[in-house]
Amino acid sequence: THLTGTGEIRFFKIISETALGAGVRRLEALTGEGALNFLTGRHETLKEIETDLKSSPKDVVHRVQQLIATSKTLARHQATRRDQDISEKAKALMDKIQIKKGIQILAAVLPEADAGSLRTYCDVLRDRMKSGIVVLGAKVEVPPAGASPAGERALLLAAVTQDLTSKFSAHEIIQKIAPLIGGKGGGKPDLAQGGGPDTHKLSEAILKVYDLYDISPSG
Repeated sequence: THLTGTGEIRFFKIISETALGAGVRRLEALTGEGALNFLTGRHETLKEIETDLKSSPKDVVHRVQQLIATSKTLARHQATRRDQDISEKAKALMDKIQIKKGIQILAAVLPEADAGSLRTYCDVLRDRMKSGIVVLGAKVEVPPAGASPAGERALLLAAVTQDLTSKFSAHEIIQKIAPLIGGKGGGKPDLAQGGGPDTHKLSEAILKVYDLYDISPSG
Protein backbone atom coordinates (compact mmCIF):
# COMPACT_ATOMS: atom_id res chain seq x y z
CA THR A 1 0.00 0.00 0.00
CA HIS A 2 1.30 3.42 -1.03
CA LEU A 3 4.49 1.78 -2.35
CA THR A 4 5.72 0.94 -5.78
CA GLY A 5 7.76 -1.94 -4.32
CA THR A 6 8.38 -3.63 -0.95
CA GLY A 7 12.00 -2.53 -1.14
CA GLU A 8 10.89 0.99 -0.24
CA ILE A 9 9.89 -0.29 3.22
CA ARG A 10 13.52 -1.09 3.97
CA PHE A 11 13.77 -2.00 7.67
CA PHE A 12 10.57 -3.24 9.37
CA LYS A 13 10.06 -3.58 13.16
CA ILE A 14 6.86 -4.71 14.93
CA ILE A 15 6.58 -2.78 18.20
CA SER A 16 3.23 -4.00 19.58
CA GLU A 17 0.52 -6.59 19.16
CA THR A 18 -2.92 -6.34 20.76
CA ALA A 19 -6.27 -8.13 20.54
CA LEU A 20 -9.20 -6.21 19.05
CA GLY A 21 -11.68 -9.06 19.24
CA ALA A 22 -12.11 -12.78 18.71
CA GLY A 23 -9.56 -13.82 16.11
CA VAL A 24 -8.62 -10.20 15.35
CA ARG A 25 -5.15 -8.86 16.17
CA ARG A 26 -3.72 -5.37 15.74
CA LEU A 27 -0.07 -4.99 14.82
CA GLU A 28 1.83 -1.73 15.05
CA ALA A 29 5.17 -1.40 13.32
CA LEU A 30 7.80 1.09 12.29
CA THR A 31 9.60 1.08 8.97
CA GLY A 32 12.65 2.64 7.41
CA GLU A 33 14.27 5.44 9.38
CA GLY A 34 11.59 5.29 12.08
CA ALA A 35 12.41 1.66 12.83
CA LEU A 36 16.14 2.39 12.83
CA ASN A 37 15.70 5.31 15.24
CA PHE A 38 13.57 3.14 17.51
CA LEU A 39 16.23 0.43 17.77
CA THR A 40 19.01 2.99 18.13
CA GLY A 41 17.16 4.50 21.09
CA ARG A 42 16.71 1.07 22.65
CA HIS A 43 20.42 0.39 22.19
CA GLU A 44 21.41 3.65 23.86
CA THR A 45 19.09 2.90 26.78
CA LEU A 46 20.63 -0.55 27.17
CA LYS A 47 24.12 0.96 27.17
CA GLU A 48 23.11 3.34 29.97
CA ILE A 49 21.77 0.42 32.00
CA GLU A 50 24.97 -1.55 31.42
CA THR A 51 27.03 1.43 32.60
CA ASP A 52 24.92 2.03 35.71
CA LEU A 53 25.02 -1.66 36.63
CA LYS A 54 28.70 -2.01 35.67
CA SER A 55 27.67 -5.05 33.69
CA SER A 56 28.51 -6.53 30.32
CA PRO A 57 25.78 -6.82 27.66
CA LYS A 58 25.47 -10.57 28.14
CA ASP A 59 25.06 -10.26 31.93
CA VAL A 60 22.79 -7.23 32.13
CA VAL A 61 19.53 -9.23 32.20
CA HIS A 62 20.85 -11.42 35.03
CA ARG A 63 21.96 -8.33 36.99
CA VAL A 64 18.53 -6.73 36.63
CA GLN A 65 16.87 -9.96 37.80
CA GLN A 66 19.19 -10.01 40.81
CA LEU A 67 18.28 -6.44 41.71
CA ILE A 68 14.56 -7.19 41.43
CA ALA A 69 14.93 -10.25 43.68
CA THR A 70 16.96 -8.24 46.21
CA SER A 71 14.39 -5.46 46.19
CA LYS A 72 11.56 -7.92 46.86
CA THR A 73 13.51 -9.51 49.71
CA LEU A 74 14.21 -6.12 51.31
CA ALA A 75 10.55 -5.15 50.96
CA ARG A 76 9.48 -8.36 52.73
CA HIS A 77 11.97 -7.77 55.54
CA GLN A 78 10.82 -4.17 55.88
CA ALA A 79 7.18 -5.26 56.06
CA THR A 80 8.05 -7.85 58.71
CA ARG A 81 9.91 -5.27 60.81
CA ARG A 82 7.00 -2.84 60.42
CA ASP A 83 4.51 -5.45 61.58
CA GLN A 84 6.72 -6.33 64.56
CA ASP A 85 7.02 -2.66 65.48
CA ILE A 86 3.25 -2.20 65.24
CA SER A 87 2.70 -5.27 67.40
CA GLU A 88 4.94 -3.81 70.12
CA LYS A 89 3.32 -0.37 69.99
CA ALA A 90 -0.14 -1.93 70.08
CA LYS A 91 0.57 -3.22 73.58
CA ALA A 92 0.71 0.34 74.92
CA LEU A 93 -2.55 1.22 73.18
CA MET A 94 -4.37 -1.46 75.16
CA ASP A 95 -4.26 0.91 78.14
CA LYS A 96 -6.79 3.12 76.35
CA ILE A 97 -9.51 0.47 76.51
CA GLN A 98 -12.67 1.56 78.28
CA ILE A 99 -15.53 -0.71 79.27
CA LYS A 100 -18.95 0.58 78.29
CA LYS A 101 -21.92 -1.61 79.22
CA GLY A 102 -19.64 -4.60 79.32
CA ILE A 103 -18.11 -3.89 75.89
CA GLN A 104 -14.41 -3.17 75.38
CA ILE A 105 -13.89 0.02 73.38
CA LEU A 106 -10.54 1.33 72.24
CA ALA A 107 -10.33 4.67 70.43
CA ALA A 108 -7.04 6.41 69.68
CA VAL A 109 -5.22 8.75 67.31
CA LEU A 110 -1.97 7.34 65.93
CA PRO A 111 0.35 10.25 65.05
CA GLU A 112 2.83 8.24 62.96
CA ALA A 113 0.44 5.92 61.15
CA ASP A 114 -0.40 5.98 57.46
CA ALA A 115 -3.34 4.40 55.68
CA GLY A 116 -1.64 1.00 55.41
CA SER A 117 -0.30 0.77 58.96
CA LEU A 118 -3.63 2.00 60.38
CA ARG A 119 -5.28 -1.14 59.03
CA THR A 120 -2.52 -3.30 60.50
CA TYR A 121 -2.88 -1.61 63.89
CA CYS A 122 -6.61 -2.21 63.73
CA ASP A 123 -6.19 -5.91 62.95
CA VAL A 124 -3.60 -6.41 65.71
CA LEU A 125 -5.67 -4.62 68.35
CA ARG A 126 -8.86 -6.42 67.38
CA ASP A 127 -7.07 -9.76 67.70
CA ARG A 128 -5.62 -8.81 71.08
CA MET A 129 -8.98 -7.66 72.44
CA LYS A 130 -10.74 -10.87 71.30
CA SER A 131 -14.07 -9.08 71.72
CA GLY A 132 -14.67 -5.36 71.36
CA ILE A 133 -14.65 -2.26 69.20
CA VAL A 134 -11.60 -0.47 67.82
CA VAL A 135 -11.68 3.00 66.29
CA LEU A 136 -8.43 4.57 65.12
CA GLY A 137 -7.55 7.88 63.49
CA ALA A 138 -4.52 9.31 61.73
CA LYS A 139 -3.44 12.32 59.71
CA VAL A 140 -2.25 11.19 56.29
CA GLU A 141 -0.50 13.06 53.51
CA VAL A 142 -2.59 13.55 50.39
CA PRO A 143 -0.59 13.81 47.14
CA PRO A 144 -1.47 16.58 44.69
CA ALA A 145 -4.20 15.73 42.20
CA GLY A 146 -4.76 17.96 39.20
CA ALA A 147 -5.16 21.52 40.42
CA SER A 148 -5.47 20.42 44.06
CA PRO A 149 -2.30 20.89 46.14
CA ALA A 150 -0.87 18.30 48.49
CA GLY A 151 -2.00 18.43 52.09
CA GLU A 152 -3.17 16.49 55.13
CA ARG A 153 -6.40 14.58 55.54
CA ALA A 154 -7.92 12.96 58.60
CA LEU A 155 -8.51 9.22 58.25
CA LEU A 156 -10.79 7.08 60.42
CA LEU A 157 -10.99 3.31 60.70
CA ALA A 158 -13.47 1.34 62.82
CA ALA A 159 -13.56 -2.39 63.47
CA VAL A 160 -15.99 -4.58 65.41
CA THR A 161 -15.20 -8.16 66.34
CA GLN A 162 -17.46 -10.76 64.75
CA ASP A 163 -19.19 -11.70 68.01
CA LEU A 164 -20.55 -8.14 68.31
CA THR A 165 -21.60 -7.32 64.74
CA SER A 166 -25.19 -8.35 65.43
CA LYS A 167 -25.40 -5.50 67.97
CA PHE A 168 -22.85 -2.92 66.82
CA SER A 169 -21.90 -1.65 63.38
CA ALA A 170 -18.55 -0.19 62.36
CA HIS A 171 -20.39 1.42 59.45
CA GLU A 172 -22.71 3.33 61.80
CA ILE A 173 -19.83 4.40 64.05
CA ILE A 174 -17.99 5.94 61.11
CA GLN A 175 -21.14 7.65 59.87
CA LYS A 176 -21.60 9.28 63.28
CA ILE A 177 -18.05 10.56 63.79
CA ALA A 178 -16.89 11.32 60.23
CA PRO A 179 -18.98 14.54 60.01
CA LEU A 180 -16.91 15.92 62.91
CA ILE A 181 -13.90 16.05 60.56
CA GLY A 182 -15.98 17.43 57.71
CA GLY A 183 -16.16 14.14 55.89
CA LYS A 184 -18.09 10.93 55.49
CA GLY A 185 -17.50 7.22 55.16
CA GLY A 186 -18.94 3.79 55.61
CA GLY A 187 -18.34 0.12 55.10
CA LYS A 188 -19.42 -3.16 56.60
CA PRO A 189 -20.60 -4.00 60.13
CA ASP A 190 -17.18 -5.42 61.02
CA LEU A 191 -14.96 -2.87 59.26
CA ALA A 192 -15.53 0.66 57.97
CA GLN A 193 -13.50 3.74 57.18
CA GLY A 194 -13.98 7.42 56.57
CA GLY A 195 -12.05 10.60 56.00
CA GLY A 196 -12.30 14.34 56.00
CA PRO A 197 -10.29 17.52 55.58
CA ASP A 198 -10.58 18.89 59.14
CA THR A 199 -7.52 17.33 60.79
CA HIS A 200 -7.82 19.64 63.81
CA LYS A 201 -11.02 17.84 64.84
CA LEU A 202 -9.54 14.35 64.58
CA SER A 203 -8.96 13.91 68.33
CA GLU A 204 -12.46 15.18 69.05
CA ALA A 205 -13.94 12.68 66.60
CA ILE A 206 -12.00 9.80 68.15
CA LEU A 207 -12.94 10.70 71.73
CA LYS A 208 -16.56 11.02 70.63
CA VAL A 209 -16.59 7.24 70.17
CA TYR A 210 -16.64 6.73 73.94
CA ASP A 211 -19.74 8.93 74.22
CA LEU A 212 -21.83 7.45 71.39
CA TYR A 213 -24.54 6.26 73.76
CA ASP A 214 -21.82 3.96 75.04
CA ILE A 215 -21.73 2.78 71.39
CA SER A 216 -25.35 2.52 70.38
CA PRO A 217 -26.54 -0.91 69.25
CA SER A 218 -27.22 -0.99 65.52
CA GLY A 219 -30.41 -2.94 65.99
